[in-house]
Amino acid sequence: MIKSKSELYRLLSSLFPTREGGFGGSRTMPAMPYISYFYTGSNNAPADNRVYSRTGDFRIELYSPIATADSDRNKLERALNDSEVYFESNESPLKEYGAVLSSYEISIYIKESEE
Repeated sequence: MIKSKSELYRLLSSLFPTREGGFGGSRTMPAMPYISYFYTGSNNAPADNRVYSRTGDFRIELYSPIATADSDRNKLERALNDSEVYFESNESPLKEYGAVLSSYEISIYIKESEE
């Protein structure tokens, strides 16, 4: 189970070139497939007048060439499932780039030390 931003980064970067916050503004783009991921906020749960559990919400974007999009998506989904990270996903063709964007919305429980 993933319990921190750094663990999420390690998982994603073990699969494909990865950057938090995307590659916008970067002088060089990695060859596809690559991952950009974004922290989109939290959905902390309160109890007894304090935060009972901390969660972080993220959007993961997998950019793949059309020819390998299915296998790249399967590789990422297998890693998320193996790490007990549950997700909602959708797919968008990027025909002008010969690519497919697979987007994933996830929430992870964050340890206190990772606030």
